[in-house]
Amino acid sequence: MTTRGRWSVLALALTVAGLTACSNGCASANGGLYVGVRAAKTVVQTLQHGEEKLVCGRPDAPPAPACVTLELHHTIHAYIEEAAEYGQQVSLIMADVPKGDPTPGQALDLALKIKALVQKVLDSLPKSPQADALAAEVRAAGKE
Repeated sequence: MTTRGRWSVLALALTVAGLTACSNGCASANGGLYVGVRAAKTVVQTLQHGEEKLVCGRPDAPPAPACVTLELHHTIHAYIEEAAEYGQQVSLIMADVPKGDPTPGQALDLALKIKALVQKVLDSLPKSPQADALAAEVRAAGKE
């Protein structure tokens, strides 16, 4: 079975609003940002590509002060790289998990770290319609 197939077995919903353990090895809460383990890579990529469009001076960026400064962009980039590294670690862990087996705690812990970094990025974006649209796109990607 492919790694993607193994990921599809997982049901992990990580939310911004808080976490409550559920019986099938997942974490969930009402509303907010969901970053499924299977969708973690997509979430990080969506966030990275969308944030780049918000950098001051880019054609799609909102005008200052609602655009992302270069300094903030570098900070955000570091968060995104860290989240991507955690995502790769989750992939390696899940590659060895047989279909139907519970999600290892280490993978769940890493997924929580990804969720926290994604939220940190979303919280750091200056308020703008473009940032709101990116947040909605990231939330949708997390539910795939």
